[in-house]
Order: sequence, then structure tokens, then C-alpha cells
Amino acid sequence: METTINSDKIGMFGISMSGYWGHRAAVSDRRIKAFASFEGVTGDFATIFERAQPSSKNNYMYMSSYTNEDDFDREIARKMPLGDLVAQIECPVLVGIGEFDELTRLEEAITSFERIKAPKELRVYEDEYHRLGGVAAEIIRFGGEWLERAMSGDLAEPGRRRAPLCLPRRINPRRNRRSGLVA
Repeated sequence: METTINSDKIGMFGISMSGYWGHRAAVSDRRIKAFASFEGVTGDFATIFERAQPSSKNNYMYMSSYTNEDDFDREIARKMPLGDLVAQIECPVLVGIGEFDELTRLEEAITSFERIKAPKELRVYEDEYHRLGGVAAEIIRFGGEWLERAMSGDLAEPGRRRAPLCLPRRINPRRNRRSGLVA
């Protein structure tokens, strides 16, 4: 059976490090017509390699066959930040990030997002961390629907720079009781 791929309908959906690599792929592969990234690690890699759980750096060193941390830092870690590279993305981009993402601080995500010149949208998930626990199903549904609209050219006002969107705060009764917000 022969499969044909419609190169006009290639979209990419990335979560966490696949969100990071998706930014790089969107720059280098013009067949990608739309890209959605959630929890993409787009900031300073000192956050993930020096301040996050030690297992993050250890996993990267293992996957890239490094046993010497100094060599890894010099040859890999310092080359990973996206910086101005994202300005070369030409396809529509959706970025979703947790307000308290521990691998990319919100300020870093916004700085990276602002460098993108292509049509773009940013969603900030209030009170969420890197794993976006409570909104995981929503990001998959919304991200898939957004990709479909982007690839069909049906985004509302394509190219319009949108302000960050914060979703309604989910109520955590235990936390709110302590703060006096719930009777």
C-alpha cells in the first residue's frame, strides 16, 4: 500500500522537549505549516540543567552519551537556548505554558514568544506547572483544533499579535481556606 503525504498539511504538536525541538524544526523545515508547543523549554537552559531536578541533566547526558559534565556543558548545554533563532519561524505558532513552569520561567517563555515574527498565539495556564496536570486534556484538544484551523488558513486575524491569555483559576479549596478566600 502506498501512502501519499500532503506537504501542504504538515503540522507539528510538541509537549515539553518536543516543543523545544519543534521550534527548531519549524525554522529548518519549511514543510511544517503550523506548530503548537505546550510546555516547550524555550528559555535559559541553566534552568533545566542547573536548577531543575538533577535527573533532567543526567538524562540529557545519558541520551547524548556524555559522562563528563564539563564536556556536556561546553559542547551541548550552552548551544541549546533558542535565542533569536525563533525569529526565523514562518508558520503560525501556538505556545502554551504553565504560569509556574519550573523548566521555563514565564518571563523567558514570553521573551521567546515575542521574538517570533510569524502569526502567533500565547496561552498562559494560570496556577499550572510544567506538567500542566489539570489542563492536559484541554491542551491536547485545543492544540489539535488550533493546528487544523491554522493549516486550513482559518485562524482569526492571522498574524495578529495576541496578548497572553490566562485561563480562569481553578479553585483549590484547601489553599483558599488557609488564605481566608473560602468561608
